[in-house]
Amino acid sequence: MEKNKAAIIKKANKPLLNQPLSQFIEEKAKPLDAKIIAVNEAIMSRENTYVKLKQTKDGSTIWTLPYTKKTLELNNPFYDKLPPISIISILQYVNEATQFLRQFTHIKPYHSKSQLDEMAILACLIANGTNLGIFKMSSLCDLNFSNLQMTEKNYLRLATIRAANDIISNAIAKLPLFRFWNLNSNLLHASLDGQKFITEWDNLLARHSQKYFGFDKGVVAYSLIANHIPINTMIIGANEHESRLFFDLIYNNTSEIQPDIFSTDTEGSNQLNFLLLHLIGRLYAPRYRSFGNKSESIICFSDPNHFKDYLIKPSKKLNERLILSEEDNIQHVLASLLMGETKQSNIVTKLSSQQFASRTKRALWEMKAVLMTDHILTYICDLSFRQSIHGALCRGEAYHQLRRT
Repeated sequence: MEKNKAAIIKKANKPLLNQPLSQFIEEKAKPLDAKIIAVNEAIMSRENTYVKLKQTKDGSTIWTLPYTKKTLELNNPFYDKLPPISIISILQYVNEATQFLRQFTHIKPYHSKSQLDEMAILACLIANGTNLGIFKMSSLCDLNFSNLQMTEKNYLRLATIRAANDIISNAIAKLPLFRFWNLNSNLLHASLDGQKFITEWDNLLARHSQKYFGFDKGVVAYSLIANHIPINTMIIGANEHESRLFFDLIYNNTSEIQPDIFSTDTEGSNQLNFLLLHLIGRLYAPRYRSFGNKSESIICFSDPNHFKDYLIKPSKKLNERLILSEEDNIQHVLASLLMGETKQSNIVTKLSSQQFASRTKRALWEMKAVLMTDHILTYICDLSFRQSIHGALCRGEAYHQLRRT
């Protein structure tokens, strides 16, 4: 068993698994004390002018980090000069440049007698993408319904759609313009968010949600967006917590676009996502709804009493002994997630549950607290970091708005 574990860790080739956890504590936990002091001193000396201080009636000082809205931005007049163009013309142009339609292979490639009908494929894509459906599409064009139905059943499936999407995404990423969309000149910043859709037909994932669907049923399209490109999407039930599928969506991304930073709103965060992205050498940078309350849960490496006179103070000390005592079990859990022999979301759901009691779970949460504390402190003191997070999330919302229209 120990030999198998060593082989798996070697195959995974991740620094967090190959190094002792004492090194994680040395590199990530110990510097927190100095960072807490530096952030507080920058606020009190007014070096950090973005944090607003307010005196309460009882004489205490509270702080806020207000979000400054940008002025209304209008489209560049350049776009008004572009002539309207049909969706089919755009898809044909993209196919000429990328040949993405070749990815739509027959479900029975060795026994199929039919040839790929490109116009029928494009019609089916538009019909499904615009919620028209192939029956209504057949009444709007010169393609008969039986041809569209046959094409949809034989050529359109998750594997072919994903392969075609990867071809287009990779082609866009190779354009010189792509790097000019980066929010950070050196790092690619992505966002993950879900969009709700009412389903036309009942299916296994469709669920009731009065908030989003009224008396109807619907699903959620959970998407990974980087520089306006949807590089991966997963359809989930409206009853599922988005954060449980967070690592699945990132780790199983098959495109060549591999972002460095990933942001979500509060709904996309849980007790493991910081650690999971740190495991694969990425950075998790969420935007919390109640940031002031979240900052009260930061931790420190030394005694919390040393920071009692500061404005932003840790709530507890890191349980270093617990992490080191569970080192072997932590390696087992993280290696299992990387191997993917079981669905990653199942493990994440179990280890994120408040009801599940385990020393290993508590140790993982301690490691997560270290990374979350570092993120919160950076968020407070680094303006460009905050702007990058907001920008990435706004791009995700803009993509959702495009799909709504």
